Amino acid sequence: MNKYKFIINVLLLSFIFTTEIEISINSIVKVSDSQQIKDVDAYGQTPSYYEIEFYVLNTDEDIAGFQFTLHPEGIFNISKEDIYGGASSDAGFITYTGKGTILGFSMTGNVIPASLVAKQLFTIRADIKNLSQFRDSNITLENLVVASKKGETLPSYFEPYQLSKIK
Repeated sequence: MNKYKFIINVLLLSFIFTTEIEISINSIVKVSDSQQIKDVDAYGQTPSYYEIEFYVLNTDEDIAGFQFTLHPEGIFNISKEDIYGGASSDAGFITYTGKGTILGFSMTGNVIPASLVAKQLFTIRADIKNLSQFRDSNITLENLVVASKKGETLPSYFEPYQLSKIK
């Protein structure tokens, strides 16, 4: 019996003291139907806009910057102005995007402070192209890098999000 208590305690402690930063998608909601969007793309198509809420759980380390590439490639049409809000905005982060890669950092040295509670990192308003072709796919982040104020790469991971969850 004591052997099992010891194992359970070790597992709980390792979970509590993990330093891995988790980035996840909380939800993806279609906004084209709920808002009057009058956009038309270069091909005369009406874009399908969605809001993608990214969350972060960083219990031990402040975040000074992040970079990743959204996959599957070619499905997301995002501009710099389409990334807004959340802890990255609160920290004064500048965000850049190009070809599915998103980069965020502060020019003044601000950080996203460590917290025991998951918080919204940012929201992306994206035109998702050909969603029906990708229904069986997951959104993943390739080349995920989260940096500390010292410029060190922090251990991090992303929980894939199933595109079939989008209504």
